[in-house]
Amino acid sequence: MSSTNQLLKKFQMNGLNVRQDALNIFESEFKHGQPSYRSIDDFITVLIDKMLTEMNCDDYIIDSEMAQKAIDILRDSRQTQQPNEQDPNQIIVRNAVDLEQQILGSNFEFHYQQLVKQLKKLPAFESGQFRLMNIDDLNTYESNIEIKCIVFAMIRYDPTRIMQFLLEDPTGKIPIHLSSQIVWREWATFQHGIYLIEGIYEGQRDSFQITSIGLPPMPIQLNSIENVPNTIDDDDDHNDNDNDDDRMLIFLTDVHLDQPTTMEALKFLFTGYNSLQQVPEIFILIGDFSSTPIDNFDFKDNMKNLVKLISTFKKLSQNSKFIFVPGPNDPSSTSVDSFVKYQFTSDHFPTTTTRLKNYDLPSNPFYLRFDNRNLCIFSNRILKKFAKNIINSHEQVNTTKLTKNDSTIMKDFLKSIGRLIMTNAHLTAGLCRNYTNSLSLFSQMTDLFFLADTESPFVECQPFKLNKPSPLFTTSLSFSKNNFQFIVYYPKVNRLEESQISI
Repeated sequence: MSSTNQLLKKFQMNGLNVRQDALNIFESEFKHGQPSYRSIDDFITVLIDKMLTEMNCDDYIIDSEMAQKAIDILRDSRQTQQPNEQDPNQIIVRNAVDLEQQILGSNFEFHYQQLVKQLKKLPAFESGQFRLMNIDDLNTYESNIEIKCIVFAMIRYDPTRIMQFLLEDPTGKIPIHLSSQIVWREWATFQHGIYLIEGIYEGQRDSFQITSIGLPPMPIQLNSIENVPNTIDDDDDHNDNDNDDDRMLIFLTDVHLDQPTTMEALKFLFTGYNSLQQVPEIFILIGDFSSTPIDNFDFKDNMKNLVKLISTFKKLSQNSKFIFVPGPNDPSSTSVDSFVKYQFTSDHFPTTTTRLKNYDLPSNPFYLRFDNRNLCIFSNRILKKFAKNIINSHEQVNTTKLTKNDSTIMKDFLKSIGRLIMTNAHLTAGLCRNYTNSLSLFSQMTDLFFLADTESPFVECQPFKLNKPSPLFTTSLSFSKNNFQFIVYYPKVNRLEESQISI
């Protein structure tokens, strides 16, 4: 792939649309900039960080004027800073942008190819011990000699046949039968997930006898802190003094501002944190911000009251960063596929306020870099959709069984979802086959994936180790509906704590 195409794909994965004249400027800088850039990844990582933190890229369309400004900023920073060097104290917020104009099929193909590149780096494939075949290899194999094969493909229902399935990759599709002899390597397997499938194929009979289905290993974490554990055992003993000098992030989900008890609870919570010598670095307040649908005027009025309340706590309003994330039912616009909720505007939030020194209005989902950790925060009602998309599970789980909220079953169910999202490096893996670039996790590989799905009857606040090394994955409960529970995150040790206030 040419450097031009590589640059274009990198920008698209970060939700930026680059015009051709701007792309020419970037390519020229990459090829001729001094000192030389070590790689396209090195160049694009530093460049996009500068663009998103030091420029106004709200419309996400980069023209030649913006490109030249970005290059000037990049060159200035390189005079005093080594490439890829970042201030660990810097807080970077990145929005997920829905690339609606792109062809959905090309999104899946591009994402699939990135996964295959990761997969082929594994020793078993790199050494030639095992060969990864594609669907076209099977469709064109006509010998009556059986071959053992491994394919990497999406599993989905066959719309032309009842209770039958297809394997699909960018080269084609093939029907399959899921027998009772299959070894299922995951606790739960979902349609629209991309899995490693092992089996025996006979060309003349067009028969693929599947022996096992499982997920590939986690994509390589590029941004983890060396010598700091990336996961913490749930039952580990922790020294209470470990966090004395650590930065802190507070998650509040489903903050219903139209309920007086919620405002009273927030006042109690802010009072406590305002009294600390070191206040939390960030408060992330996630919608829905109303218990019932309301119009923009009333919604904005409630947000004004929230800002006014926060401003009465001087240490917090002057030293903490507040991030307000639209919930699934809040009155901000939604992408075509309904997975991206766009950020609040002046119709919903007092954007001209001077009461808060530092606040952000990101999209939902959004990405946060904080204390050398990468976080992905996503608020959507998706767990019921995952339950409907289960193909197989060790407990033969269905939606009815999940609503009983058996803690063991729930933990395994949520862990399966977390592993699928992380190994497929996409927020909608297991939900749909689009795999839009804007929701890819390749350029945003996370240390913590925070899923706020408070309408589900089977959500619990619980951090899960997915594998070693791997990100943390947690769900959350409603602040307003569940006795004012919230989550505290310590980035230095990548640890979560469940907390609660009583009023």
